[in-house]
Amino acid sequence: MNQTNSGLTDLNLLRVFLAIWDLRSLTAAGEWLGLTQPAVSHSLRRLRTLFDNPLFVRTPQTMVLTKAAIRLHGPLDEAFGIISLAMQAHGHFDPATASRVFKISMSDMSEFYFLPPLLAALESTAPKGCFEIVQLASESAGAACVPARSTSRSAKCRG
Repeated sequence: MNQTNSGLTDLNLLRVFLAIWDLRSLTAAGEWLGLTQPAVSHSLRRLRTLFDNPLFVRTPQTMVLTKAAIRLHGPLDEAFGIISLAMQAHGHFDPATASRVFKISMSDMSEFYFLPPLLAALESTAPKGCFEIVQLASESAGAACVPARSTSRSAKCRG
């Protein structure tokens, strides 16, 4: 880390880092964050100076991660998650404006019978939400509590 800039005072830089990590594109990261591509480029320059590392290197197909970016991602992602949870804990939950990912666990039979009407109801109640369905083994005694396997799929997501 660059000693002259040892304090990460702008948490928006963290958001930019994570968006570039997820999308591997400055333009797409800007669209996701509601920023212009030049603003994302400027933030990336600041991150590069802060960490004294290129972090992401452009190739014709994508942005390639440096070893430093790989080392930083886990702790930064975890920190941002903690900050997000802290902020959400003090807010009122409004399903009409919530844009988080909701995981729903159900058996394949429940998925067949209940998922279509459930998603139809959620479409009007929580239009910005993303719903991931985690399939449970119907023969499992604890199927209502514990996912049988860690596979999930997105049933409805909007950008």
